[in-house]
Amino acid sequence: MKSLGLLAVLAVVPATLALGGQADTDSVPTFRLADLADGSWVFVPDREGIRERIAFSHGPLREEAYAPAGDTVDCAVEVSDHARRVTVGPATPEGARLAFFRSESDSTRLEFQLREWAGGRFIVWAVGDSLQAELTIYGSGVPVVESRRGSLFRGR
Repeated sequence: MKSLGLLAVLAVVPATLALGGQADTDSVPTFRLADLADGSWVFVPDREGIRERIAFSHGPLREEAYAPAGDTVDCAVEVSDHARRVTVGPATPEGARLAFFRSESDSTRLEFQLREWAGGRFIVWAVGDSLQAELTIYGSGVPVVESRRGSLFRGR
């Protein structure tokens, strides 16, 4: 398994990007966003953004912009402060953990923003009886450096 590799470029100049996420609206969730409780979780990415389709995106990334992921690594996720803070990692070659803070939410998704480096987002939404997540890292030169999506499970 390879590391996410996406965070080696985080020391670049910050870029501003409109935020978003794409929930699967065809299924009725039985697992609710309110079920994202404080504690340990695991993000298991299984889809990665197709560079040509995500690099210059300035809004929500559509599911069609993703393809099955090759080698990936699961990421530990810690939810805290009544689901207002999410820490993901270790996700950098140096083993740094990334701290995201809740910025938006509605009945279909929770969005957290990375306030360091060029920035990024961690979005959570319910699909059927599970939670899905998106980890997107912003860059300079191209607004989106890398994005991965997959399942979010309660700590294993």
